[in-house]
Amino acid sequence: MGNSWFQFQQFKINQDKTAMKVGVDSVLLGASASFNNPKNILDIGAGTGLLSFMAEQRTNAKITAVEIEYNAFLQCKENILHNKKEKHIEVINISIQKFAQDYIYKFDHIICNPPY
Repeated sequence: MGNSWFQFQQFKINQDKTAMKVGVDSVLLGASASFNNPKNILDIGAGTGLLSFMAEQRTNAKITAVEIEYNAFLQCKENILHNKKEKHIEVINISIQKFAQDYIYKFDHIICNPPY
């Protein structure tokens, strides 16, 4: 079993409540994502919130993270509060299908690291 947390220079990701842990693939994906001055970013299947945090470091965008699995949602919310990013990142516990029906948001970028 790996660590219950993953430390970056500017933020810390706790991962003790979620099945999907931070991996090298997620870090590389987040590091390689390019953004063109976005105002709003959607993170689908946010998990711990890693991609949201990495996007937040490099943009001034408002980030909406959507997570269907309740424990992962709680973990992401905890990480947002622990890292004091609640002004920049919002997490919603909902399926992407329901989110698309119920919310009228527009996004400049969509990020996602689906499980495989």
